[in-house]
Order: sequence, then structure tokens, then C-alpha cells
Amino acid sequence: MSCRRWVNPYCTLKLIYRKFDTSTGSALSSSLICEREPLHLSDDSGRISMLENRTYGTAADDNNTAATLTRYVYSNHLQSAALELDENALLLVTRKSSPRRFPNSKMKNKK
Repeated sequence: MSCRRWVNPYCTLKLIYRKFDTSTGSALSSSLICEREPLHLSDDSGRISMLENRTYGTAADDNNTAATLTRYVYSNHLQSAALELDENALLLVTRKSSPRRFPNSKMKNKK
């Protein structure tokens, strides 16, 4: 099982990806396999890139990925629509907000 959770260490709010071993069948006794922590890079127009660093676990535990994953964010001037691309410019996520600001995200499978 994997999840992204908002955590608040030292009064800073950030989103951390954690992957757990749920082979025991109980969510309460699951052990941590892998953890990734993001670093957001931005300029005056908003977020332009996100680096996800593996802070716990090995590459084998994390689907044989690199220790640092890079996501580039391209969005319009209103921040109402965005594309997330990987380091090879492959589309990962598309996001757009409706007039009532409900986000609508579509994830793309990486091949």
C-alpha cells in the first residue's frame, strides 16, 4: 500500500510519499518500506519543478527508480491548468480547475 500524507514536522506543512508492507493483512502493523520527500522549486510565477528524494528504503523497494526524481511543472498564468513532466518530457499528470476551484487531475501511466 502506498499513500501521500501531509505531515507537519517543526510547523512546516509538506507532502511525503510513503510505501508500506501490508503483507501481514493489518494496516496497523504494516512496516515502512520506502519514503520520498519533495523539494519544491519556484520563481515569482509559481512552482516550476519538484525534486523527490528517497529518504528511506532502496531502489528495489521503490520500483527500481533513481534516488532523486524530477518533475517539471508548466502552468498558465492563473495557475488553473498545469502539466507535470518528467526529466524526459513525458507527461505524468494534467490538472485543471473548474470555475468553482475543484481540482480535476488525470494521471498518466509511465511506460
